[in-house]
Amino acid sequence: LFSNAQNQNTNNNKIMLRRFDIEKFNKLVEENGGKKSFDIYKNDGTRIYLSYSDNEYWESIIKLPFKYDYFYYPNGNLKKEIGMKYNCNIYCTEYDEQGNITDYINYNNDFKFSVDDVVEKMKDEWGGTLKGFEWDMERYFFKDRSYYIVSRNLTQYSQYVYRHYLIDGNTGEFLSISVFDHIHRPKNCPVYSPIDLY
Repeated sequence: LFSNAQNQNTNNNKIMLRRFDIEKFNKLVEENGGKKSFDIYKNDGTRIYLSYSDNEYWESIIKLPFKYDYFYYPNGNLKKEIGMKYNCNIYCTEYDEQGNITDYINYNNDFKFSVDDVVEKMKDEWGGTLKGFEWDMERYFFKDRSYYIVSRNLTQYSQYVYRHYLIDGNTGEFLSISVFDHIHRPKNCPVYSPIDLY
């Protein structure tokens, strides 16, 4: 592992003591001719991505459907962590260089219809399974309303023709279903979001 973590409570303030192992990372850089980004795969299918740029270390831990991004100060202390599920932000926590929490966002607060609810809804829409489909999900808070956009690739070998499902983030209702051909659209036709067309 390239980081370790533990929680402490001091004066009722939660402090995250997660640190990046700079010495171990630098040894890996030296062994790979100065390269500063790496993919590491574990036996359980977890992918760990490590990099250093712009005075910041980045550690990304991916085990689908979850992804956790950790950003570290140059001294190895944790700066920011972002938790995701099915490509949707779940939470974000920011820290000062001493490890005190300076900001916390729970993205679920704006969405009564959860990420898991959307997954179950799309399973029903697509015949009971998500296996065999190339799809993606994003969520937005726009003009005081919450939305999900689920996009399914309709072509087997390209990424240009999608069916977009716009879903209300509170009720789970389908607001629109549209097909967009990204490669055969007229040259001057802008690429609209399903929210723009709703």
